Parts: sequence; structure tokens; C-alpha cells
Amino acid sequence: MINKTGKHISFYYYGQDHMMLNVYKYVKTSLENNSYIYLYIDNQSYELLLNNLSEVEKSMIGKIDLDTVIASSYNQDNQFIKKCLVKYYKQKVNIGYSNVKYIFDTKKIIESTSKELFKSFASFCNKFCEEESLDVLTIYDFGEYMMKGKTIDDEIIKISYLEHSHRMFANEVLPTNDFNNEKNLA
Repeated sequence: MINKTGKHISFYYYGQDHMMLNVYKYVKTSLENNSYIYLYIDNQSYELLLNNLSEVEKSMIGKIDLDTVIASSYNQDNQFIKKCLVKYYKQKVNIGYSNVKYIFDTKKIIESTSKELFKSFASFCNKFCEEESLDVLTIYDFGEYMMKGKTIDDEIIKISYLEHSHRMFANEVLPTNDFNNEKNLA
């Protein structure tokens, strides 16, 4: 995976096994590079991930209460989100981590807040990652989209194509421009 920071990464998963395998690989690689990971995923997935990590690795992972942060920041031009994420970053870097990465589940964000708040948040993340040189991995339940689910719909998938600078594909983090060429990557 590319080590340069400042990426808003999308990852499309099809089922929990697919999601967990790829998130686990991303987390393991990040931990090996002395990054602290903040997660906003469902509790079952969070516990499954922790069950497959060593005690030292578990201490390098934390949960974030993102729905409260998003809702609190909506009418403030996302300044509260920015302040919180930068604060979390600085706390961990000040105690010796080389970087902080965030992993957010789109479905959980929408179900905990709203589609409108998610749209604002996705746009914010793209700008925020570049400005602050931080990485955010946003995961999308493509299986639900394919089954015409009510949370991940055409509008959310379109946003995912527009508001991310990179995609995680085959355990590689690639610029979105790589998907707009003759390679025909999914």
C-alpha cells in the first residue's frame, strides 16, 4: 500500500467476510507502520477485528463516536469535525505514533445520522485529508447496493465516486484516476 498520507480512500465490500478481510489487512499494514487507528464500524465487526489482533495491536486501535461529531458540526461548516479529528491525531502523534488513520463505515454513518449529513461529511473528508495530510478509509456496503438497499443507493455510490481521491482495490490504495483508464478496474 502507498505510504504517502492525505488520502480519502473508498473501499467497496460485498458481505462482512469481504469487509473484515480487507479492513484487517489495511489495519495490520497501518499498525506495522506505527499508525494509530480510529474506527467507526459496527460493534460486531469491531470485536471480530480485535479478536484477531495481539494485545499490543489492540492498544493501537480505538473507537470514535462519529455520529455525535457529525451532527454537532453540520451547521458549523464542519469545523467541529475538523477540530476533533485533528485533536485525536495530535494526541496520538504526541505520544509516539507516526500517523493516525480513520476508518468509517458509510452505512453506520447514514443510519446513525442521515443521508444529508453523510453527503456533507464525505465532501468534508476529501478536502480535510488533503489539507491535514491524514488518511480516511470510508467503506461502502456494495452488497446492499446491488440488492437495492435503502441505505446504500445510487446517490451514495455516486458520491463515493466523486468524493474520494483514492480507492482500495486488491489490497492496494490507488488514485481514483487509475480507475478511469483502459485498465477497466472495478
